[in-house]
Amino acid sequence: MNSFLNLCFLLALLLAAGEGAGILKLQHRYSGLEGSSKQNEKLGLGMSKQHLQHLVEHNDRRGRFLQGISFPLKGNYSDLGLYYTEIGLGNPVQKLKVIVDTGSDILWVKCSPCRSCLSKQDIIPPLSIYNLSASSTSSVSSCSDPLCTGEEVVCSRSGNNSACAYVSSYQDKSASVGAYVRDDMHYVLHGGNATTSRIFFGCATNITGSWPVDGIMGFGLISKTVPNQIATQRNMSRVFSHCLGGEKHGGGILEFGEAPNTTEMVFTPLLNVTTHYNVDLLSISVNSKVLPIDPKEFSYVRNSTNNTGVIIDSGTTFVLLTTKANRMLFQEIKSLTTAKLGPKLEGLECFYLKSGLTMETSFPNVTLTFSGGSTMKLKPDNYLVMAEYKKKRNGYCYAWSSADGLTIFGEIVLKDKLVFYDVENRRIGWKGQNCSS
Repeated sequence: MNSFLNLCFLLALLLAAGEGAGILKLQHRYSGLEGSSKQNEKLGLGMSKQHLQHLVEHNDRRGRFLQGISFPLKGNYSDLGLYYTEIGLGNPVQKLKVIVDTGSDILWVKCSPCRSCLSKQDIIPPLSIYNLSASSTSSVSSCSDPLCTGEEVVCSRSGNNSACAYVSSYQDKSASVGAYVRDDMHYVLHGGNATTSRIFFGCATNITGSWPVDGIMGFGLISKTVPNQIATQRNMSRVFSHCLGGEKHGGGILEFGEAPNTTEMVFTPLLNVTTHYNVDLLSISVNSKVLPIDPKEFSYVRNSTNNTGVIIDSGTTFVLLTTKANRMLFQEIKSLTTAKLGPKLEGLECFYLKSGLTMETSFPNVTLTFSGGSTMKLKPDNYLVMAEYKKKRNGYCYAWSSADGLTIFGEIVLKDKLVFYDVENRRIGWKGQNCSS
């Protein structure tokens, strides 16, 4: 009952009064694990060193994944997203847990019969498999389907009536193979009414490698994404927004199809890029001082070796910043804090406070300025994570890491903000919000 009341309260805070938008309740993949900030908070401790290692490894893998050229067909599946949600497919409804990812495009789920679909993982048990033949409303999509397009599609020479097959290969030699199908997806509208939309999605019948959930639901920019399909069918806007509680609180809300309340929200344009949510970062300030970083450090360039520029990505744990900019930012923070550097934890520089001092009062604030003059104001917990060191003592570890050319602003800066992806008008906006209610 408490979780239901919290959900209702959060919806009332975040969203406009319209009834047409779809609502998804989100859950953080790692917050429920032993040693997480959520689990250790009652002990007055930060996350364990082992848990910090999980997050650092996810952050590093995700960064390498987003720098890939053939996105979203390259990378590790485990790099796809931090939050999952439960969706219903078919009639009678079959419930599945899928990663919600702003960095990928399509919805695909494990389908029966499926080879190697039930590999064990400790993130989201138990696993489920979608049964196409058990649904009275399912159908296999043919190569003539208007959404049967993309690099992953495989159509036989027998013509447009053949099944729209797909093969997705990944850098860790894992793969997902199957066919595109159509079936009803069940979801709840903002007003509380349940509804369905007929969705085009991937039905995986052969999987290699480790796949810890039932599927992926991409919220990227192409027409095959679920929100874009629903927007077309229901004459809704191509928009979505999320409010993430972060690893410490573990939950959140995602709304698609309708704009949230944009009062006090600031906006920056989305660049004309089709693979990621790219924006133009102009400067970084610490307290009131603008750091002397060349704006070219953040310029978008796509070439044969890697991508550069600035990406907003809810699936990245922390932040990746270009090497020069990150070094300059860290040195400025270090010069202004009263905390002392101590031993590193999982490769991160960590500060240690004297008894009685707090993170909020011991470290400076940071401001990001984007194209159009919009700013994102960051507190110390947007660049530091609290982790258990020893003898029940916490370290405050600098969680922004260096990368060659690419800057990614992940969940650590997006948490406790209502973030609005206005694909319709090619812009992204945000404002402060309590997302942990």
